[in-house]
Amino acid sequence: MKRNFYAVIVLMLLCAVGTAFGQKISDEARRHFDRGMAAVEIAKTPADYEKAVAEFEKAKTLAPDWPDVYYNLGLIQDKAGMYSEGMANLRRYLLLTPDAKDAEAVRTLINKLDYKKEQIGDRYGKFTDPRDGKTYKTVKIGNQVWMAENLAYKTQKGSWAYNNNESNVKTYGYLYDWEVVQNVCPSGWHLPSRAEWETLISNLGSEPGNKMKSKRVEEHGCVGTNQSGFDAVYDRWEAPNSLIVWWSSSLKKSSSLFEKDMVWVPGLYCSRGIVDWYKADPQKDNRFAIRCIKD
Repeated sequence: MKRNFYAVIVLMLLCAVGTAFGQKISDEARRHFDRGMAAVEIAKTPADYEKAVAEFEKAKTLAPDWPDVYYNLGLIQDKAGMYSEGMANLRRYLLLTPDAKDAEAVRTLINKLDYKKEQIGDRYGKFTDPRDGKTYKTVKIGNQVWMAENLAYKTQKGSWAYNNNESNVKTYGYLYDWEVVQNVCPSGWHLPSRAEWETLISNLGSEPGNKMKSKRVEEHGCVGTNQSGFDAVYDRWEAPNSLIVWWSSSLKKSSSLFEKDMVWVPGLYCSRGIVDWYKADPQKDNRFAIRCIKD
């Protein structure tokens, strides 16, 4: 098997072959494989490597016995901080090619990934809400573990799909009112306080808002690198004034009998790289998304 070396990213990628254990590799599988290799060549951040992972995953689905795919996935998932998945794919590669000349090197790499998982932890994980069986992607940022998508648990009251269209829930989750958000996160998770949001923001350094936004927002003229893995998307598009807001659990207590207590809510503008803070009246008809954080 011929291999190519890309010095910039120090990744060794296998070139596509025509067959895998008698399985003919379809043109579509080969296309996704090649797209994955191209994505790796231009990758600069973990989020960029995720694009390559997505392409190789598609190739794997179309050609489940193709060793090259598993080998490359293992290497790229290392770069993306997906250590558990990387180890699983490299083990699959060894199972498919037990006599591979690089078997010992691959076993060494698996051991290294295992150590990284112990010391750093997987960047991404999964959580299944026992209430409805929905599985969420999670992301570790600093010492915090966040849901990497908005909560999409439908309550008996106090939850709405954006534009009252249930098909929007898959992308944007539900919008909730203040009464419901107090206890809507699943067991083991909770509504983040302003202090917990501020810890997240601090962990991301400069322009945290852009690092929290999904790269999908670039289609609408916004800047989003998703370097954090937070993957924030807007539920309405009015660029450059598109704004997404989440609830926090923190109240701004009123200092006057003539003022109401307000809730601090973080927001991301399409055109800004920072996270802004706003005050929302909990007694009014405010409906915002939720990002749960692990206890």
